[in-house]
Amino acid sequence: MATFSEIIAGAAFRSDLQNTNRVLQAEWITLVNESIRSAWDTFAAARPDFQVAPRADFTLASGGSASFSVPSNFHSLIDVVCAPDTPTEYSLGPFNWFNRRAPGGWYWPSLLGVGAGTGATGCRLMGTLIFVEPSIRAAGTYGLWYCPLPHTAQPVRLATTGALPTCVASGAGAGKTLTASANALLTVDGADVVLNDLILIKNQVSTGDNGIYQVTQTGSVGLPWVLTRWTGFDETAEIAVGYVVGVGQYDAALPTGAVNEGQFFTLTTFTAIESAQSWTQGANIDAILEMFVELLKLKAAITAMQRDNRGATAAPFEKREEALIAEAKKYFSTTRSPGPQKAIDTDGRLFRGGWGGWGI
Repeated sequence: MATFSEIIAGAAFRSDLQNTNRVLQAEWITLVNESIRSAWDTFAAARPDFQVAPRADFTLASGGSASFSVPSNFHSLIDVVCAPDTPTEYSLGPFNWFNRRAPGGWYWPSLLGVGAGTGATGCRLMGTLIFVEPSIRAAGTYGLWYCPLPHTAQPVRLATTGALPTCVASGAGAGKTLTASANALLTVDGADVVLNDLILIKNQVSTGDNGIYQVTQTGSVGLPWVLTRWTGFDETAEIAVGYVVGVGQYDAALPTGAVNEGQFFTLTTFTAIESAQSWTQGANIDAILEMFVELLKLKAAITAMQRDNRGATAAPFEKREEALIAEAKKYFSTTRSPGPQKAIDTDGRLFRGGWGGWGI
């Protein structure tokens, strides 16, 4: 499995920017994240259904503005189906030629508004809402198929190696704090914290206290340290299993952790913001990107060179990048023939093939 560390090492080597005084670890994480998002957009545009998240189902009432919000990990729309997993299931979305889970395919009586069907006949995505139309017929269950966001890494400066010194947890979700029971400067992984540091807390006995926190009071001989849940990681809707954190310094003058600097951690257990959280060292990029690791290395290296190594030319890398992007687009477009089969069938459901596959 390709890892974030591998991509960063390859990008640093190619750009000749391996000196950490030139590009800090947290900066490399940001550059690689940008490369992953850029490649993901390219692939999704070439083949919108290359990656499928587990289907999200919604129940709507008729009348008014019948709509539902897209999940927090939503990247782009693949399809919306009415009455999912029933004999009357049919597609509302733009990719109705590939109704991947319909037992009966398009159910024409329902689609025409007669018979058993009561659902809407169309849908549209507007911002973070999907409207089903006409709303007067929207009563029922709808299944959303979508391309999820790629896994990228949130940079933090430090991560714990064991439980924090004795502290008291107050609040829940947004605004929750961990406050030391004694006055002292907080040290994490051998490094003193500074104000506004982002820290991954992952070793608490009460695992619901784990997560990403911001240092709102460093602590001293006269004050306790205080950590507050970071605003980007304080709501259940913002978080999902697979969330990646990368540990690296933001400032060359700040000391780094003795154990965790440069490491990545993946959220492997999560149900809600104050429930159990488990973090595992190591972070693999999404399977669909593994075939194009060289492209990600080049994209990150080129950006780093243009910013920090002005005497070098990125032209040879840019030509290679263009060739790899063209190769990726060709790969995704050719997998459509002879049928709209996915390159990686993440939901385990293959197209049935032929007109019979559509149930017509």
